[in-house]
Amino acid sequence: MRLKDVFRGLIVVTSILVVLEAPLRAVYHYDLSHLPFDLDLLTSALFGADLCWKLYLAWRQDRTQSPGVAMRKYLRGWFWLDLLTAIPFHLIILDLYALQTARLAHLVRYLQVLRGARIFHSLQELRNSRPARTILPGILRLILFAFWALIGTHWIACGWLALSNQQGTDLVESYIAALYWTVTTLSTVGYGDITPANSAQRIYAMIVMMLGVGAYTFVIGNVASVLGSLDFARSQLQEKQDRLMRFLRRRHVPEALQIQIADYFTYLIDHEKGYEERQLLSGLPHALYSEISLHLHFDLLKQVPFLQNADERLIRELVERLEAAVYPPDTFVFRKGDHGNSMFFISKGSVDITSGDGSILYATLHAGQFFGEMALLLKQPRTASVRAREFCELYELKRGAFRLVTDRYREFRREMEKKARERQKAAARRSK
Repeated sequence: MRLKDVFRGLIVVTSILVVLEAPLRAVYHYDLSHLPFDLDLLTSALFGADLCWKLYLAWRQDRTQSPGVAMRKYLRGWFWLDLLTAIPFHLIILDLYALQTARLAHLVRYLQVLRGARIFHSLQELRNSRPARTILPGILRLILFAFWALIGTHWIACGWLALSNQQGTDLVESYIAALYWTVTTLSTVGYGDITPANSAQRIYAMIVMMLGVGAYTFVIGNVASVLGSLDFARSQLQEKQDRLMRFLRRRHVPEALQIQIADYFTYLIDHEKGYEERQLLSGLPHALYSEISLHLHFDLLKQVPFLQNADERLIRELVERLEAAVYPPDTFVFRKGDHGNSMFFISKGSVDITSGDGSILYATLHAGQFFGEMALLLKQPRTASVRAREFCELYELKRGAFRLVTDRYREFRREMEKKARERQKAAARRSK
């Protein structure tokens, strides 16, 4: 992990602590000495260092691009918030108390609450960071929503404490009571065991009630939307399964075959295979599509003997043309005598190489292996049957795609076809 990422994480944690602690300090006016005082010093130092770092980054960016553009953008954006949160308010408050200006000191104390606004900039940077960009958007939205809900509840509770004049009372007990009132009011439950005692509290309670009604509607709608987006492929597959099963029952398809189809859809749903790989990646630029395909399938293709010494450009073009397929247990991928026009790579599961009727087992192939390669090079029927032992995830490379790519590598293809004919003759001699 880079030092820059560690520092960014430290700024985010500090911002969260500030947004939680600042309203409590404004309400309870507890002593600024010792630990809180040290935390204030550390906070100001960290936020000040972050401010200097961002100014340096803007200046460095201006040296490589248009002069002054990055600096002006920062100065017109987050600079003033970063500057405000770096001010050491605790030192100002202590100096004001020393000068016997308590009223001004109280004003500055409430200004210190504005340091909590630093959380907005910190979270924006966190969302733009590399680790956050790898999280599913729906999951990230749900996490941020829960975070803001907790922060909002905390601040509303602190507002209730400020109107209740809780100075001198037990901090923990009074805060828990305020938090309890906030949750019951926002959730529109309102047991009535804690009630407003003056006009200010009544006005505040009415505002919180209206926020609660709106928040309740917003929560239900957003959570349903997020969960729906997370399970979009699953819901589509389940709907497709329901329609297909109704169709099979109306046509009186044998129950055993219906169960086999139901098991197939269950596997697709459980393993998130309800999409076509090429269709899913088709919206990406060709360069990114090629890189992802190469990452996913390069090792599979390099297992094939006649591709081990092939040019990497050839491998790259072939992996872009692989097509994914899932085969249920005891399903024949192809049978002996079928016209062969493709080869297969096993990504997950295993298959049996058998005689035409499946009664004789010749071999068992597992993940990382391949079969049917002769069909790419020679026009001949399948010499054996291949049956899935369990749910198998395969990648198919068709002859048309193979020949389209190798047309640009004719010498390579002629050499491969020559080797394939030699292997075919050798197999024929052995069979005699």
